[in-house]
Amino acid sequence: MGTLIIFRDGHELMVREKTREIVNQGLYADKVIVTRRRVSSIDKFEIEWNSMKKLIAIDGSGDEQ
Repeated sequence: MGTLIIFRDGHELMVREKTREIVNQGLYADKVIVTRRRVSSIDKFEIEWNSMKKLIAIDGSGDEQ
């Protein structure tokens, strides 16, 4: 499972966190920390809540173990 973040400037970022986790972080801070899995590492991103336009929940059942 994961979430696709669409930014106000049109960029998109697929992250590991569920939409609910991102929204919960946004309740307590102006920035959220999300992660994206790479082949040999995990990338972390700090994103300002106001820079996001839309969050789309992705059902990745069976994609990740």
